[in-house]
Amino acid sequence: MDTYQGTCKYCGETKLIMEESQDAADEQVSKDCSCGGAKLEEIKARLMANINFISRKNEKKALSQLTDEQVKLLKRAGAEIVNGNCYKAVFDFESSKVTIWNAGEKYRIKRTATREEIAEA
Repeated sequence: MDTYQGTCKYCGETKLIMEESQDAADEQVSKDCSCGGAKLEEIKARLMANINFISRKNEKKALSQLTDEQVKLLKRAGAEIVNGNCYKAVFDFESSKVTIWNAGEKYRIKRTATREEIAEA
């Protein structure tokens, strides 16, 4: 191990650190930095994984697979919510409704089926 000057990839703060390489030093400094950038990226990654999970087909709940374009819309909205640019986003797709919102220290996503049957005589 050698001493490297690691740089936080979120805020640019530098710190001397013992690591295997410059890349490892930068990654460790970014992870430990007080700016919170690493925590924000971790939250975004978990939200994106949850969007992928909730977008899948679920026959028990009468939910069809969302299209790739719909998933991209959800991910863009999720990133904006985590970045603090909006509080809540609601998408009303043909077969389901998806809501993403800031719930304090957590971010939530909910998908509900919107199918109905109407008969008239």
